[in-house]
Amino acid sequence: MNLLENLLLALEGLWANKLRSMLTMLGIIIGVAAVIVVIALGAGGQAVILGELEGLGSNLIWVFPRQDSGHGSWDRLVTMDNGDIQAIEAQARYVKAVSPQISMQSTAKTVKDTKDISATGVGKDYREIRNVNIESGRFFSEYDFKEGNRVAVIGTDVAKSLFDSDRVVGEVFYLNGQQFTVVGVIEERKQGMGIVANDIGNDSVLIPYTAMQRMTGDYGFYLLFATAESSEVTLDAAKEIENILARRHGPNRFEVLSLEQTIDVVEEITSILTAVIAGIAGIALLVGGIGIMNIMLVSVTERTKEIGIRQAIGAKRRDLLYQFLIEALVLSLIGGLLGILVGAGLVKLLTILLELPSLISVSSILLALSFSFVVGMIFGVYPASKASKLDPIEALRYE
Repeated sequence: MNLLENLLLALEGLWANKLRSMLTMLGIIIGVAAVIVVIALGAGGQAVILGELEGLGSNLIWVFPRQDSGHGSWDRLVTMDNGDIQAIEAQARYVKAVSPQISMQSTAKTVKDTKDISATGVGKDYREIRNVNIESGRFFSEYDFKEGNRVAVIGTDVAKSLFDSDRVVGEVFYLNGQQFTVVGVIEERKQGMGIVANDIGNDSVLIPYTAMQRMTGDYGFYLLFATAESSEVTLDAAKEIENILARRHGPNRFEVLSLEQTIDVVEEITSILTAVIAGIAGIALLVGGIGIMNIMLVSVTERTKEIGIRQAIGAKRRDLLYQFLIEALVLSLIGGLLGILVGAGLVKLLTILLELPSLISVSSILLALSFSFVVGMIFGVYPASKASKLDPIEALRYE
């Protein structure tokens, strides 16, 4: 018998026992659907996290004090200062821009409202480093930083809370009792899933860091942002900053991290988690395979006399082996195809509910079909082998 005849026989046998065939395929359907859903949601979640990370800034590097150098603890953290910024700007070849960030809990007040906010003191390159887009007005000028002018760039939520008018550029508000003038409004940002904390948003209040230093009398800062000339030299730029700060403050006093390193770690962790969960979901495929083997053994027993008749009219062991093996494969592959359809539907539903990007890849579909094929092959071999080894005389006498 050729392959086509065996295939038609397999489909005829499955159709004759529709309910039993569907129940047998259920384990394969669930397993394949679970694998498709897990891989797609894992890829979608990874894309969301990486998108939020990349939204923090281009080729981003950030620096903050270490609490422990590995040789003991210090009584207090070492802060950076304006001299560190100047040294980095003058000596680092791969650093394109650098800016401090100083945060302070404060109260913003106008005639309309009073709002508790986190005011952020930033440097002249902060807009470029952190991808801050201005909807109206302007960002800070060199003169604002030089003079420590009390000017502010605010988020859209802050603008709506503090002012009645839509045109807030030029309006004034009081920050800890000191008057500030709004010179710009940050473009409204679509809020992500909040997986990655971003300190620039619709409720931001940015002021020149020099103005904040004059307000507080504290000229040190604990956080520094920088951006590299290109993604290819981000790690080189981070190393330059680390060496410059080591010369100025001593070795191992500061942690220097790059967005590239963080993205690599996130990709590795999410890929491992997805693989582990997909492996657990794949256990359902094994259960489905056991179900296939069980039903094929039942089928061999039920069709013993048929096997004997086929042997009597000239069917070889190879023909019987192929017949039952192909039947198991067809059962498994149809279950796999139905599982892909079910999985795709579930992914579509979940991505709408969870607001994740739908990332069903061709590779995940091929993986699921491959699993189905392998499961059908492995768990179909024994029943097929048993059928092919039946004694024809005993098979004909079987009732």
